[in-house]
Amino acid sequence: MAAGVYSYVNHENSDYYVFNTDLRFACVYPYLYLDVAGGIGAPLKNDYNGDEVIVLIDTLYAHGGLNLLVGNNYTPVSLFLQAGVYDIPLKRGGTGLSIDPDKVYLLLEPRFQMPSLQLRFTLFSLPPGTVENLLFIHDTLGFNMLAYTDSLYAGNGAFSFGINTTFSFSDANYEMFFNPLNFTLSTLNVSLSPYTSMQLFSGEIHIMAQMSLTDIVRASYASAFRLNVGYRTQL
Repeated sequence: MAAGVYSYVNHENSDYYVFNTDLRFACVYPYLYLDVAGGIGAPLKNDYNGDEVIVLIDTLYAHGGLNLLVGNNYTPVSLFLQAGVYDIPLKRGGTGLSIDPDKVYLLLEPRFQMPSLQLRFTLFSLPPGTVENLLFIHDTLGFNMLAYTDSLYAGNGAFSFGINTTFSFSDANYEMFFNPLNFTLSTLNVSLSPYTSMQLFSGEIHIMAQMSLTDIVRASYASAFRLNVGYRTQL
């Protein structure tokens, strides 16, 4: 069990620096892992109505998140939860919190482990900026089922193989769960993403293919197939 206070400065926005202070609590037990953090970010600006100033803080932004794992990598069943929110504006005289749904991330993942097969069922709602950096998830809201094994052998070499089956909705977020009538087949995307990884020379090679079933149905063949190959080694 541990707790701490962190202060740091980032410069993700090229126009100003942001000073952050976070509180963090974490604990690890045989069948429970919890990591919770939250804090305030203060953009440090040097312009006020066109006049240059030393430092101007006109708005504070709250952020927070948690990671929770019930069970562990060896229990037959476990549950992983990740949730958080960022850039909640806090202004003087404000009457309440204003949370942008596109700045909330939620991930709920039951996990099942068998002797030679592992299953993960993931329900997710992710910010657009996060999705842009993901390998095979291209929409912000959806469900993914992963079945994989790392107990396969070819000759003397071991390799892993798995397949992701993804049902997702474009331009949607967790609010759609409270308005189920907004679910429409026109925004549904279904894809299959098999992958394999194995040792090759002094590193590891990863190969993933993706086939969008809905793009095939819609005759969008150019975007229906993707291939990603990566190689990682230490020099």
